[in-house]
Amino acid sequence: MCTLSGQHDETTGHILWECPFARNTWALVRGKIHKSSSEAPCFYLLARQMLDRLPKKEMEVWAMTAWSLWTARNKFHFEQVQTPPTLIFRRASSLLDEYQRLMATLPA
Repeated sequence: MCTLSGQHDETTGHILWECPFARNTWALVRGKIHKSSSEAPCFYLLARQMLDRLPKKEMEVWAMTAWSLWTARNKFHFEQVQTPPTLIFRRASSLLDEYQRLMATLPA
């Protein structure tokens, strides 16, 4: 059973994409990501669909947001602390900014 919604089986695809909690987080993301309608039977297929649909910059946003959602799920599951979608999105954005700054400093 889904740790966050208590409504569906807790698959990776559900936690990262289909869960109402995840959908509320994705709704904060600009671009094609939140407009993508796809079912996510497993993480591999979800990631593959996103790789096929999204430009590189949006894929980076997707990856950081997915990681932040999974981290929030674990925090709720193990510590009973629920992170609001706005904070999940801000953390994902901050991590992505740090990653992009680091990548800009590396030699080509």
